[in-house]
Amino acid sequence: MTNRRTQAQRSAMTQEALRTAARRLWGERGYTDVGTPEIATAAGVTRGAMYHQYADKAALFLDVVETVEADVMTRLGAAVLAQQPAGPAAALHAAVDAWLDISAEREIRQLVLVDAPNILGWNGFRDIAER
Repeated sequence: MTNRRTQAQRSAMTQEALRTAARRLWGERGYTDVGTPEIATAAGVTRGAMYHQYADKAALFLDVVETVEADVMTRLGAAVLAQQPAGPAAALHAAVDAWLDISAEREIRQLVLVDAPNILGWNGFRDIAER
């Protein structure tokens, strides 16, 4: 019996490799300074494989930002939950402190605060935040 991966598993692995590479590169240098050939190379896939998974660079960016936003919300939620017994004021204080720490990270700052509003527009960015 072979351990062959299904097409869905291969697609998921390719998408994860692309998200990881794009997140790192865009987080370091910004969306406009990193092209798709560099992302594909960093992910260890061909450009054809990248475009099989994502219609264009903007579609990959949307996926990356959605992933980053989910990570941020998880971290904020953990900070709030850690203060649950102390009451709502402590939870709010923890959330604000956590957001200030998170937004100071270069990758988060570049992707969420600089590039996302410019690339996705405020409405597109707000749609992600509301999900």
